[in-house]
Amino acid sequence: MPRRVEVDFKVLDDILKKDYDHGGVTVLVSGAKGSGKTTLLLRLAENLAKKELVIWRGMFSCQWLFSLVPVNLILPCKTKVILIKEQGSERVSPESVVEYVSYYSDVNEVYRCTKKKALNVIYTRNIYDWIKIFEFLIYRDDVRFVDILFDEIEDLFPLNPAGEIWNLVEYGARLLKEFRKTYISLYAATQKVSDVDYRILNKINYFVYLRGAKIRKNSIVEQRIVNFLNPGVAIIEGSYYQYFRFSDINRPPVRAKISLGETPSPLSYTI
Repeated sequence: MPRRVEVDFKVLDDILKKDYDHGGVTVLVSGAKGSGKTTLLLRLAENLAKKELVIWRGMFSCQWLFSLVPVNLILPCKTKVILIKEQGSERVSPESVVEYVSYYSDVNEVYRCTKKKALNVIYTRNIYDWIKIFEFLIYRDDVRFVDILFDEIEDLFPLNPAGEIWNLVEYGARLLKEFRKTYISLYAATQKVSDVDYRILNKINYFVYLRGAKIRKNSIVEQRIVNFLNPGVAIIEGSYYQYFRFSDINRPPVRAKISLGETPSPLSYTI
């Protein structure tokens, strides 16, 4: 498991500490490629998993391999997982790398596959299955806090969508509005804030800027400050802004490839 390093979580109390009076929060992390967006999400997951249910969007890059907490890999049925050690071509089973692996045949089964004190990595064949997952979480029959960490959020909520995708993003924005009241928090990341649909940006409570980020319109943070941020330093903006630090994560000598089979059209999802 990667080495643990202390992070200045006290500065992040506004987005990490939850109570039932205020509910969930929505956070958007932005920064240039290689600025540490995924590392920061993993650091947040490390802290959140101590008390809350943490869900992670599974991607082909398999950044969950660097998790600082046990990993629960949640996959669609008939998914092929190939894990390859960095040196050479030795293939290993998922069970030999992560703590838990489970499969689902319908997205409504995903929630029952999750585990406490783990990084619950969910893979979907269709990006818009996440809309179904969001919907299910809102109507779940418990009141525990749920945290969703979603890298490259623009894949789900792109700027200027057309046709049916416009309607899906509109519905997604309405679901995000319900997150706070249903004790769900979203910690999302993107390279550029401007790549995300404005209806989603309007639902964000806090913006986090890393090196190379372009600040949002009407931000109280000056662009020149963000331009000169050092690696491992970030700015969090809410009603005010402040700096915090986070450190890198040692990478294990394993790389992963995941085959999900045929991917249906986004238009196969109806609302």
